[in-house]
Amino acid sequence: HRAYSVAFAPDGTRVAVAGEGGTAFVFDVHNGRKVSTLACEGRIWDVAFAHGGKVAAGATTAGTVVFWDVNSGKKTDAWQVGDAAVQCVCFSPDGTRVLCGTRDGRALLWSMQGGAPAWSVPHLGPAVQAVDFSRDGKYMLTAAGDALAVWSVEELRVVRRTVLPGGHANAAAFASRQETVLAGNESGLWGWETGLGQESFSGRMHVDAVHAMVNGPGARLFSGGDDGNLVAWNTQSIAIKSRFPAHPGRILDVMVDRRNGRLLTASRDHTIAVWGLTDLDYVASHRLGNCGVMCMAEAADGHVFCGLENGKLVELSADESKTISRWQGHRDAVTAVVAVDSARRIFTAGEDGWIRVWDTIDHALVAQQVLHSGRPVFDLAVAEDQGYAVSAGGDGTIQVWRATDLTPLHVLHGHTGEVRCVAFSKDGSRTFSGGEDRTVRIWHTETGQELLTLRGHKAPVTQVALDPDTHCLVSADATGTVMFWPASEATTAADVIQGNVMRQKEIARTPSDFGAPQPVLHLTFDREKPTIDGVIVQNIEFVPGVKGRAARFGSGAYLMAPTAKIMDFTQGAFECWFALDNVHNERHTLFQLLEAPRKQWAFQRQLSLKITRDRSLAFTGTVSAGDLQADNMPVNLQSEATVAEGKWYHVVLTWENASPFSKNSSATLYLNGAEVAETAAEGSLPLTSGYIGFGAKIDNHMGEDSDITLDEVKLYSRKLSTKEAQALYTDRKNLEEP
Repeated sequence: HRAYSVAFAPDGTRVAVAGEGGTAFVFDVHNGRKVSTLACEGRIWDVAFAHGGKVAAGATTAGTVVFWDVNSGKKTDAWQVGDAAVQCVCFSPDGTRVLCGTRDGRALLWSMQGGAPAWSVPHLGPAVQAVDFSRDGKYMLTAAGDALAVWSVEELRVVRRTVLPGGHANAAAFASRQETVLAGNESGLWGWETGLGQESFSGRMHVDAVHAMVNGPGARLFSGGDDGNLVAWNTQSIAIKSRFPAHPGRILDVMVDRRNGRLLTASRDHTIAVWGLTDLDYVASHRLGNCGVMCMAEAADGHVFCGLENGKLVELSADESKTISRWQGHRDAVTAVVAVDSARRIFTAGEDGWIRVWDTIDHALVAQQVLHSGRPVFDLAVAEDQGYAVSAGGDGTIQVWRATDLTPLHVLHGHTGEVRCVAFSKDGSRTFSGGEDRTVRIWHTETGQELLTLRGHKAPVTQVALDPDTHCLVSADATGTVMFWPASEATTAADVIQGNVMRQKEIARTPSDFGAPQPVLHLTFDREKPTIDGVIVQNIEFVPGVKGRAARFGSGAYLMAPTAKIMDFTQGAFECWFALDNVHNERHTLFQLLEAPRKQWAFQRQLSLKITRDRSLAFTGTVSAGDLQADNMPVNLQSEATVAEGKWYHVVLTWENASPFSKNSSATLYLNGAEVAETAAEGSLPLTSGYIGFGAKIDNHMGEDSDITLDEVKLYSRKLSTKEAQALYTDRKNLEEP
């Protein structure tokens, strides 16, 4: 007979094969011998073992689920599910429940005690081809047509949903990692990462370009991209709260429907999906035709306007369930839609180079303008209260225009490639942009002046957004990397945001407290091992310190921490407590940033904070090549303040070298909370990667032992203000001698 289903017993010792003729056979896996024959009326489509392997169930064409004793083959029970054939069946991991699917598109959940089904969902699709339980029994899987759905067993609702590419599913099941579902159809075997059981994430959350970001309530931000994943972020802690595939195709826009408490995602798979805003439960999906949905906006009456890939505009009802109207808005794809509530207008932009304004009631064209020399317009934003609008164009410019009549006001030049995205601050006084040149730029909206350039992305920037509550600027690029840029102390949404990526690996993170500087490196010492990946060479003694354990660096001792590509050294700050003992005629290096090819140490660029022979502090920057050292030192800061032996000192050094072409480099030195030296240099010494050294002793010509002790070593990625630097110092008058 033809076989339709194969199932292993939970312990793997037996296998059941079901097929035509109303029979299933159970075999011993080890010797291949038949254990029993399971018989019933009708064809058996599917067979499954219960927990313990003593009971088996079969799904039959007679519309029944039949149960057998595996050892004897005796039929013990049969449940009539309906007139339609039962296509699939499975047991919960604890054996107390049975889940089945029928040819008429129903899924039913039963208790093993029998009786009426505890749960039944009709019309899932043309037929339910597969069902399964997760290994922990908390979730159920159904495959109906090309739709896969994961259900909460406790709440009996959908928590994840996707569409299988390439046609209807023939089989589907949870993998051993229950956040993964495997499904097969005529196009092949597919894997679906559901994100179940993951409360927080690290690393790059999108594996391809991010096309959509939107701020939600409660310091949340939602992003979607080419990978079809929907990611929810907390912009205060920079934690990823959830991540799961929302569409089989690219997500091109995300919109918050605050009226209904929902989140909408628009995709190139021709659909809009609706999710609960609180827990991102799946609500519904709507197909808008045979082309991708590029963008969305909600009008004052709750109606949703969508821009399609074929240039058409679609108006949906307030609950997104009905299409009210459809009209041709642009010749090519619609790239942006913005609703202005007070004027009953929607603004649209397209790849055809046009910006158009429409009446939301009768869809009449109110105004139109070509602002980017006919090149595609990729994004636009409107500051409704201020009457400004801004657009990002393929001509490499940002154009600011009057929202009422599309009159151009400024053309912002600065990006060296196409500008892909724009956004306003809450009060409209600042404009944010991102582009093909991998930069994020901040502009003064009214004057058009460029205020700041943020660098760090390794691919074109595709999205920018500003959280109005935390004042955190968020940007995303074509690799799927999302960066969070914090606001400095005392800034508001209208002020310039300081461009410091505090920590960047696959994903850049910033401190949760934006009011105070946070170190990217905090070195505390331990007798066994420092808390950073460093190399202890020799002669380091661990002793009680100011706040905990400290490290005493003897003759020839140093600690070097490899930090290649971890931060940008063109600006920063260094802080530590230090003490000297038995100082002789030599210089000590408290701290050093060194950039040099690992196999070419002859060429170096370095910034060093040193204690000189006369016991004063000096900060120098040098470039050397072989035995030659540059005569002009871009940074040369000498303090007149001196330090004595056997006392603890708190030092903060903060510096800034804006770029390789800058001539406004500066450095400031603070000793025990007081500014002791400041300089502005005529050149710059950019260090973009390299190594950090602490406690290195040099020029020991006398050959006598000297000691330097360091405690609470911290490194910051931006220049600190005087107020910030002085706030780091806490007066400790009664410190014990080191």
